[in-house]
Amino acid sequence: MVTEEDIRQLLDAGHGYLVGVKRRNNAQLARWLEAVDGEKLVDCPVGVSASEKSDPPRTRVQEVPSGKEG
Repeated sequence: MVTEEDIRQLLDAGHGYLVGVKRRNNAQLARWLEAVDGEKLVDCPVGVSASEKSDPPRTRVQEVPSGKEG
């Protein structure tokens, strides 16, 4: 489960983290999607599920700013 305490412990230990978000009813999602630069998307060759393991990969990612420091 993602909590502020869990994230703080990861950061204090010098680790990064990745958090997934629900697309439905997420007011911040539109802003994050607008920040995506199609030229900077990275293919994930293993996908996130067996159905996404294809050539070319169907799973693509990009780091975008959340608006929160750190």
